[in-house]
Amino acid sequence: MGLAVILGLGWMYGRRSRPPESSGPCWSRSWALVVLALIPFLGWIVLAVLPGVERRRKARAAMHAVFVFTGLILFGFLSPDPPIGDGLTA
Repeated sequence: MGLAVILGLGWMYGRRSRPPESSGPCWSRSWALVVLALIPFLGWIVLAVLPGVERRRKARAAMHAVFVFTGLILFGFLSPDPPIGDGLTA
């Protein structure tokens, strides 16, 4: 079920048109919005109330954060540890 949701979000993300790059202050640029979206709770609140940024840009940054968190959870925390003596460790 979770994988279907992630695939659905990816499809929705790909279908959206990319908002134009902001020429405003540095905190309204794409990379800064994604960094804010990656900071749990405080960053989400700041992203929600950030003035002068379109809702589309905020939504796209939030979707970036969902994909990063999903990748971290799936491949970082849920991947099994390599067995001891697998030949790659000293």
